[in-house]
Amino acid sequence: MNAFSKTLSVAFLATSMLFSVPASAAKSPFEFKPERISDKPEFPFDESKAYILVEYDRMTNVSFMKLPNEEEQAIWEKMRLEEFAKAQKKYVSRKKRYENDLAKWRKIRSGRKPEPPVEPTEGNFSITPFELEHNLAIGPQGRFNNDDVSIYLYAVPEGEYVFYGNAFFNPNGGAMGTCVCMGTVAINVEAGQIAAVRLDYPFVDMLANLPKEERPKTPLEMPEELTTTGLLPVEKAKSDQRLPQDRVVFPAMRPISRLPNWFGLEVDRLMPVEGVFRYEGDSMISLGEVEVLEAEEAKEIGDDMEAADEAVASTDGEEAVVEEPAPEAAPETGGTAG
Repeated sequence: MNAFSKTLSVAFLATSMLFSVPASAAKSPFEFKPERISDKPEFPFDESKAYILVEYDRMTNVSFMKLPNEEEQAIWEKMRLEEFAKAQKKYVSRKKRYENDLAKWRKIRSGRKPEPPVEPTEGNFSITPFELEHNLAIGPQGRFNNDDVSIYLYAVPEGEYVFYGNAFFNPNGGAMGTCVCMGTVAINVEAGQIAAVRLDYPFVDMLANLPKEERPKTPLEMPEELTTTGLLPVEKAKSDQRLPQDRVVFPAMRPISRLPNWFGLEVDRLMPVEGVFRYEGDSMISLGEVEVLEAEEAKEIGDDMEAADEAVASTDGEEAVVEEPAPEAAPETGGTAG
C-alpha cells in the first residue's frame, strides 16, 4: 500500500469540520486583498510588498491560506467569544419557543414533533476559521507567464501561508480537488521577496510521460515514496527577465502535520521536502528541528570539552577533580501526552 492509500485509510481524521451548532460567519477585520500580477511587458516590483509565485508546466489551481499571527489570533478569539455570547442569548429564546411549541403539540398530537434547539457550548460552537477568510485561490486562469510554462504571481500581505492543496473553488460555492490535510507546510512570505515554489504532480506527469502500458491507473498504483503533490524550488521562473532574480527565493517552511478538510476534498499529504521534513509511517518528522537540536547538542558537547580542558590546564599538572553533577529529579508523570 503506498503513501497515498495510507492517507485515505485515515482520512476520517481530517474530515470536514462539523458542529452541532452551525458555525457563525466571521467577517475579517483585516484587509486581505491579494493582487494578481498580470502578464505585462514589465513587472514593477515593490519592495514594500510580499509576493507568492507558483510555477508548473501546465495550467493548474492551488490554494494557500494565511495563518493568523498572535495579534490576529487574539482578535479572532475575541470575535468568537462575542459570537458565542450572542448564540447563548439566542438559545434562551429558542428554548422558550420550543417549550411552547412542544406544549401545543402534546395537546393536538398532530404534525411533526418540535425538535429541541442545541445549546451552544465551548465544545460545539465555532465561527468561520481565520484561514477560510484569508484564502488565496490561484489559477487556473490569470497567469503571469504562459510561454511554455504556467507562472502565477500574487502580491499578498506578509506572513505565514499554509499550502492547502490542489483545490479549485467554484465561484457559486463548493470546491473540488485534493487537500493535503495529512501533511503539508506553511511558507514564510516576507516583504521585499518573492516566495516561489514549483508544483510537482507525479501522477499527472506519469500519465503524460510514461508509455501507456506503464502508466498507473490510479494514484493508488504509484510507487511507495510518492503522493499526488509536491513542492520544489522553481526552475523556469529563473529565466523570466521581468523578475528580480535576487528576490526570488524558495521560502522558509514549517511542517504542518494536520489540517481540517473544510471542503470535503480528496485527502492526501505533501511529499517530503528536502531539509524541511520527512515521514516515518504516518508521522511527520521536522528536519529543521532535528538539525537545530543536533547543533545545540554539539555546542553543549563542545562547551563541556572546553571546560574540561580549562580545568585540567588550571591544575598546573596536578590531578584535576571533576565533580559529578547532582542527579536530576525524575520527571513527573501523568501529564497530557504530546
